[in-house]
Amino acid sequence: AMRTLRVQAEGGGMVLINSNVKVRTETFEGVYFANIPITLKVIPQNGYRFVRWEGIDAPSETRELTLKLQQDTTTIRAIFEKFEHPLAGKVIINEISANNRQSSDWVEIFNNSE
Repeated sequence: AMRTLRVQAEGGGMVLINSNVKVRTETFEGVYFANIPITLKVIPQNGYRFVRWEGIDAPSETRELTLKLQQDTTTIRAIFEKFEHPLAGKVIINEISANNRQSSDWVEIFNNSE
């Protein structure tokens, strides 16, 4: 049997379907076989974070899920919100090596954001 899948990304990110189709602002509608698993993965834009899925029962922290379409039409929406990481714009120097004859001078910078 064939099933219809509608996917929406509510501002601030995109949904990747089967590692192939990118859904950003427009609603995607596709027809899939009922018993073939479909993978959905959210990718937030810089300055946003993923909040939850709507239209499917999945924990809010689940960024990637695999499902088989059971209903004739399934509508799934990914919800994002603006988010500034507490360490955004801050540089953390992890280690410094000065005057090292073997490896020269170097600085190791740590990025603690997502």
